[in-house]
Amino acid sequence: MSSPIDIDELAVEFDSFTQGKDFSTEKKAYGKVPDGNYNVIVDKVYWKEARTGTPFLSWQLRIIDGEFNSRVLFKDSYLKKGNEVGFRILAEELEIILGKHNLKLNDQALLSQLSQKELFIKKQTRTDNEPGKDHYRIYINGCADNLPEPHGEATASSPLPDAGPTFSDDDIPF
Repeated sequence: MSSPIDIDELAVEFDSFTQGKDFSTEKKAYGKVPDGNYNVIVDKVYWKEARTGTPFLSWQLRIIDGEFNSRVLFKDSYLKKGNEVGFRILAEELEIILGKHNLKLNDQALLSQLSQKELFIKKQTRTDNEPGKDHYRIYINGCADNLPEPHGEATASSPLPDAGPTFSDDDIPF
């Protein structure tokens, strides 16, 4: 049986840790992840529904290297009924991640197949927003599982292939 928690002892340690520190400035120093190319892991992916009733796939992507290692980015793939663009974008991205085979959204294994995949993404901030309202897009450009076989010796400075589709903001349905 475990011993009871000594709150008084924890309070003393907590007070010594927080003494003279301003956590609000430390949090602000964390800042936003700038636009660019990142290697990420799919931490979570699940179905949600917007207030409008539009279903979407919600992605939580964790950066796995570089200056922004362990930071998290979010991506939503909206599938509004009758909007071909949203379906096309998701189909192309799923093909990049899982390869070419019959992709079924109602396959119970789909979400688990996406989980923990290493992806190569591009984060790009939209420029048509109201001031103070930053929105960004995540473009999936490749998956570590589906890279072409290397020809010759790869080096750390070898660029990754841009295997994915390219989309403009005009392709996005909102």
